[in-house]
Amino acid sequence: MTSAAAILPAGCTCSKMSSKETTSLPDPSDDLDINLLVFAADEGVAEHVNDQVDVLLVGIAGAGTVTIDGRQHELRAGRAVVVPKGSSRGTRALTERFAYPTCHRRRPGLIPALANPAGA
Repeated sequence: MTSAAAILPAGCTCSKMSSKETTSLPDPSDDLDINLLVFAADEGVAEHVNDQVDVLLVGIAGAGTVTIDGRQHELRAGRAVVVPKGSSRGTRALTERFAYPTCHRRRPGLIPALANPAGA
């Protein structure tokens, strides 16, 4: 599996939780946070509610589902989904390598729980 760090330019920071990788891009502005998430098949972000910001997800590799308030949306390269603040949401990889950046108004850091952590 290609790591998130291999996809991004120099200056990005990458952390790994289980087989999920989260990469923070260099600060493009004082107003936005952009993170790249990369998952193996059947992994993703557990359903949760974010009451603070709307979030844009853009598929860049593989395919997966984004569940928003119980409704599933396909996300793959070239597709985008906007998750309104206050909505319940989660993601799940359908292919071996599912990658998407998230973009939202800057806020304090958050690392959501994994939907299927390795070894579970």
